[in-house]
Amino acid sequence: GIYLDEGTSQVVVSNNVVYNTGWASFFQHYGANNTIINNVFARASLNPPPQPGDDNPDGDIHIGLAESHTSLTFTRNIIY
Repeated sequence: GIYLDEGTSQVVVSNNVVYNTGWASFFQHYGANNTIINNVFARASLNPPPQPGDDNPDGDIHIGLAESHTSLTFTRNIIY
């Protein structure tokens, strides 16, 4: 998948097809001002490892805990 690690900021992730990953198709771990646009995230594993604060894991998208230094724009993406 696509993994924006701790503190990754000012990144544009666009026009990707992410398919059949072992866990999250997209994962943001903190970071600020990232833009995720026009992507397809499909068929990730439905058995992700447990994550704090994620009461409904679906395996496709994981956004780290929201804090004052965490932000992203997530538009026109398909999650299947």
